[in-house]
Amino acid sequence: MDSSIKAGPGGPPPPGGDFIANFERAVGAPSEHGNVHVRMEIDGAIPGERYRFAFIAHPSGIAQFEMSSEPSKRAHKRDAAELAFDQLVRRIDVASLINADIPPPRFPPDSLVGRLELSDGRQQRVFYFMADVEQARTAGYAMDSHLARAVEAIYDEAARQLGTDDIRP
Repeated sequence: MDSSIKAGPGGPPPPGGDFIANFERAVGAPSEHGNVHVRMEIDGAIPGERYRFAFIAHPSGIAQFEMSSEPSKRAHKRDAAELAFDQLVRRIDVASLINADIPPPRFPPDSLVGRLELSDGRQQRVFYFMADVEQARTAGYAMDSHLARAVEAIYDEAARQLGTDDIRP
């Protein structure tokens, strides 16, 4: 056990307790908390098959999206899109995601790697995943269900905002 975590009468505090409480407070009062955000970035693959996705959303309801795919020759970008941040956060289910025991994956060379970052304005929690379903299946990687739900929520919101059916790799 981490020696900086003190056990109380009921045992150690939950692993993400402080972060979850801070994040929820920050979502409720974004002007009082610094750089609160949800960010997801995906990048990688071999030349000619590259895919890039960038998303960031703030409690103010402003989001930015960008996606490009070499194989499909698709590209979309939208700055200052409006979204319901609280609804996105509910779909992500921050508490379940933070408290999930998600081991860091091992990535084969040329993998399409995703990075999901949650920030409460003071701390960040980062999760990595294989973003290409076929690559993940071949590598024997199964995404944690809590992380998969968060990734799907962001993909769905990005596709809706960009006016396309699907923006997945």
